Amino acid sequence: MKNTHVWFLLLLLFTKVLVAQPQKPIKFKKTTSGLEYAIIKKGQGKKAKIGNRIFLNYFSRIKLDSIFDSNNNKYPYSFILGQGDVLKGWDEGIALLSEGDSAVFRIPPQLAFGEKKIAKIPSNTTFLLEVKILKVEEAFYDGKQKDTVQLALGLKKILIKSSTGKPARSFMGVTLNYTGYYINDKKQKRIFESSYVTGLPASFQLGTERFLKGLDIGIAGMKIGEKSIFILSPEMSYGTKPAGEVPLGAIVYFDIELLAVNNPFFDASGKDTIKTKSGLAIIVIDPGAGPLINRGNYITMHYTGFLKNGEGNKIIFDNTIERKQPVVFRPNSPNLLKGWTEASLLLRKGAKAILIIPPQLAYGDIELSRVPKNSTVFFDIEITNVSEPFFNVTNKDTVTLSSGLKYIVAAYGDGVLPNPIKAFTGKVVVVNYVGFILDSLRKPIVFDTSIERGNPLEFKLGAGKVIKGMEEGVLGMHMGEKRRLIIPGNLGYAEKGIPPLIPSDATLYFDIELVKVLK
Repeated sequence: MKNTHVWFLLLLLFTKVLVAQPQKPIKFKKTTSGLEYAIIKKGQGKKAKIGNRIFLNYFSRIKLDSIFDSNNNKYPYSFILGQGDVLKGWDEGIALLSEGDSAVFRIPPQLAFGEKKIAKIPSNTTFLLEVKILKVEEAFYDGKQKDTVQLALGLKKILIKSSTGKPARSFMGVTLNYTGYYINDKKQKRIFESSYVTGLPASFQLGTERFLKGLDIGIAGMKIGEKSIFILSPEMSYGTKPAGEVPLGAIVYFDIELLAVNNPFFDASGKDTIKTKSGLAIIVIDPGAGPLINRGNYITMHYTGFLKNGEGNKIIFDNTIERKQPVVFRPNSPNLLKGWTEASLLLRKGAKAILIIPPQLAYGDIELSRVPKNSTVFFDIEITNVSEPFFNVTNKDTVTLSSGLKYIVAAYGDGVLPNPIKAFTGKVVVVNYVGFILDSLRKPIVFDTSIERGNPLEFKLGAGKVIKGMEEGVLGMHMGEKRRLIIPGNLGYAEKGIPPLIPSDATLYFDIELVKVLK
């Protein structure tokens, strides 16, 4: 009992708010396998059964004051119960729970990693697992007592739920949930791919070989709201090539629910076409508002890039919609398509347009995986934001440090709060930045920026992973703070510089925002 009290007190101190904190000491029960468990809060949902898909939030700990694994409550973690997809202790423990339950487990080595040393986990380790069961559902559609229809040679369909919704057609955009699986030697359904793992439905253009051949054919006959099982022969799926976990020559199954159907392209009916001397053509769907974009602006844009085949069908080769992440660029960014540069300088914030870009302004004689060389390419674009790349530091005070580094605070972030989060030596920081130098006319020339890459810089303060001036300049910043760093050559790239972008002993400027301080 004394040991139980100690665990309870430590849990109160260190456990994140995943399970409800009890008023009494935790009393663990022990199974014959050695698993210990305590249900902290009882839910009202269905009992978890072997073969169910389980959605949960979890934290795993070896030491009570540190987490070695977690889904961070970002997306629910999902797995099929009883298929050996997780540790034995997980399978046994979750099978004791119901939807809505919160529980704590102590999992002994024989139900975890045993004598193996896994990364920082020592051999023969007992660890603590905290879970909250969010959802329990059937993992697979039940096709028993349903008719099987052959749609084509090597392709069969079992209709699970009919619908009167809008039908899907080739070259349309579709959004769906799916689970792909095969049947192994033990007659178990083994999932190899599923949209339920991330909780994000799949979106793509139908009929363009973005999915398997059999699914291109099968989904084209579905209606919004319909659920069906598709059975694909190797010829209609992966053929004789290895495909991840799918055995060679396996028959594969897909449970599919069609969620939405849409036309992924702008409608240019009744719109005029603007042609430039270079050969670029622009069809403005929506002119937007505000001033014309200039070369120094940052542009945030969604796009759909497509070609036209011999029948005039539009075939998407790239788009930001599926990635759910717009691009950010400057019209004078290096390696940008010439057609994008020219078009953006003729548009405004909020504009929607179709760009028709001839080969010399697009990819030229470079052949891409989905774009033949010397192709005319099309882009449906939407400019969602236009901004200045540099902070406004007019009438702001300049602070000069003994090292020669200078900085100007453009915005204070959470520095106005009673207990702001600050960047100290030893902390891992995440920053966005624009690095630039000034030319002979004092005009900024950007040499590097995390914003266009869409990937903030992460580094540990004091580890020497960035130039001295950036390290010193970030030190002491509050989370959300924006500073302009003015870094002398000896704290930057010194005599070497980075030819041809940065001359030797150049003074560097960084507009930098502290996005996050990590523990």
